Amino acid sequence: MTLDIAGDYTLFDGGEPVTLRQIRADGTTSVAVANALAGIVGNNRANFAGVEITGYEKSWSLNAQQVGSRGVLVDDIIVDSSGESWRVLTTQQQTLDTRWLVLTRRQV
Repeated sequence: MTLDIAGDYTLFDGGEPVTLRQIRADGTTSVAVANALAGIVGNNRANFAGVEITGYEKSWSLNAQQVGSRGVLVDDIIVDSSGESWRVLTTQQQTLDTRWLVLTRRQV
């Protein structure tokens, strides 16, 4: 029996098309990911010497087959369906290596 769960998300999760910009030393590659799943958006604030900084963060779950062999690395960029850019802060492969779980911060 073969257990292939890579496409299960299309049945119940929904998602949005995004572009992953894989930034490497040999150049940047743009990859289309058809059904990226966005997680909770966080709104973090910090105050440094009287200057307040706000960062918007979002988690993403990306299909590993669509991402390809170059994977997802810190500082890659996800461009969502509304054109917002999100810089990758952390990455982790999950669900029997069929999904990338990625934490990002919105770029202004």
